[in-house]
Amino acid sequence: MIDRKDKFDGHPDHAHSLKEMIGMRVCDKDGQEAGTLTDIIVDMNNGMVAYLELTVDGRRFAVPFGSVELDDRRHALVLKMHRSTFQRSPGREQ
Repeated sequence: MIDRKDKFDGHPDHAHSLKEMIGMRVCDKDGQEAGTLTDIIVDMNNGMVAYLELTVDGRRFAVPFGSVELDDRRHALVLKMHRSTFQRSPGREQ
């Protein structure tokens, strides 16, 4: 177990368990709450996070990991896009 006080690659605050991230709030680029993080998809070939599954307005979307930033201050993920992008995109119903 990693103690949060220990150095993890020089950036202890950038290491988060998947358990603590699932259910995290998701905000859009404008700071408006958009939904929640419901799953994290890992590419088993390289061990890297490939996609995040977000639930927005009752629909699920897979977005590339690089399309969000973690805002530790608000304990939320922030999309690098506007909410309207999701409203136009096909998503899966829950």
